[in-house]
Amino acid sequence: MRKLMEPGLTLLGFVPISLLKKTHHCSPASFVYPDKQSTQGARDLFTALWLRTGAKDKAAICSYVLRVGMSPRFAALIPAGMEQKEKMKLYQKHGIHTLPDPQGFHLIILPFSDYVNSLGLLESPSAYPRQIDCAIGVLKKLRIIFHSSVFPNPAINTHWAAIEAIALDRPAPREVVDEISPDYPVMDSRVGALADEFLETVYEAGYDPTKNLPKSAHERPASSINQDINLVKAAIANRKVANLTADTLKTYLRAMGKPVAGKKKAELVVDVYAIDD
Repeated sequence: MRKLMEPGLTLLGFVPISLLKKTHHCSPASFVYPDKQSTQGARDLFTALWLRTGAKDKAAICSYVLRVGMSPRFAALIPAGMEQKEKMKLYQKHGIHTLPDPQGFHLIILPFSDYVNSLGLLESPSAYPRQIDCAIGVLKKLRIIFHSSVFPNPAINTHWAAIEAIALDRPAPREVVDEISPDYPVMDSRVGALADEFLETVYEAGYDPTKNLPKSAHERPASSINQDINLVKAAIANRKVANLTADTLKTYLRAMGKPVAGKKKAELVVDVYAIDD
């Protein structure tokens, strides 16, 4: 399949540009222009193709092979710079036979049929006019004039504060204010009663937004936690704590009120034995 065609473009036919869709774009486009140094008469042929496809709003469908060893792809050549059509009509009106310079073609790689799939998205409910009005009101109240130069980068400021503390031999870096974080008190004062009105129009009466939140990774059934604790106790008695997983050891240490964040398994084993001792 890779040796069927030589590198280059092979013209297959023409289609209206209106048939090409944005969903047909599957890779970055290229730009094609004439090269009269490598092919004699290339500029004249290119100009004729560019003028006629532009005049008729057509796209040239080609087979495209970029280099030796590559599989052929289908591509569309879309004429660029066709705003010169008006200029060409003006030339013809006054009997001027000079043609405008061709601007080139956009080469758009077209997808194969199996590249295009239907997502089958379900229809989502539409918002009521009152809900939209409330949302617009909230957005207007929270609108600010933003420019990146007004908000310093907190990560960089923290870095410079640490360097400053080292250079000046301070016991601790100065506090850095994160101006990127939302100022919730100011937001509440701006929105006011609009927030409650928006919630009433969107959510049902008695709706608790925290009720359906996903459980934390540490929130496990009590039976599972008890099982890990019993495993650790049995391993302590047999002095085989190191054979257990780090997650099991962390569950046991959390149940005993011990910190586990950032600790490696060897440290967890030591902490488990320290509790038993």
